[in-house]
Amino acid sequence: MARTSSILTCIIVMMIGMNMVWSQTVSWRDRGKFADAAFRRLQNAASPQELEPLNGYISEWNKTRSEDLWVKCRNEISTLASEKSVLSKVRITTLNAARLLPGASVRYQLAGDTIAREAKELTSCDETMVIGYYFFWSERNGQQTSRKKGPVAIVGVNEFVELEETQDVPSKNP
Repeated sequence: MARTSSILTCIIVMMIGMNMVWSQTVSWRDRGKFADAAFRRLQNAASPQELEPLNGYISEWNKTRSEDLWVKCRNEISTLASEKSVLSKVRITTLNAARLLPGASVRYQLAGDTIAREAKELTSCDETMVIGYYFFWSERNGQQTSRKKGPVAIVGVNEFVELEETQDVPSKNP
């Protein structure tokens, strides 16, 4: 029971930390632009009845700028996009000292989610992703080689993410 409690505490602390990063890095204006673009994309896939809760969250958020409403709005966008397969093709590359450095594993996590995913291919790669806000980072030989980048808005049909590998790239043979 104590172990479960400490795991839950860690998850809660991580989520609070992600929301703090979120509120410090994404302006109200950018959030509004994202919500509008996501709503337009979702209109092509969902019925007016399915969009009604999201439309309510966006309208209310536009009036109040409430962080709690923003989280509901962001999560509703991701949930509806997942259910309706509203996707973006995302080109992901890695750089080191301003030159392309292919071959890194890319991991990404949807904002508000607790599960990190790995891109199907090494960089430079194309990944099909549900629209939403994401955090991205690169790894080589199991070691993180870039800072977490994000939150990054993935909402267009085609998007581009560039990760700068700042840590030393581990050698393949120790």
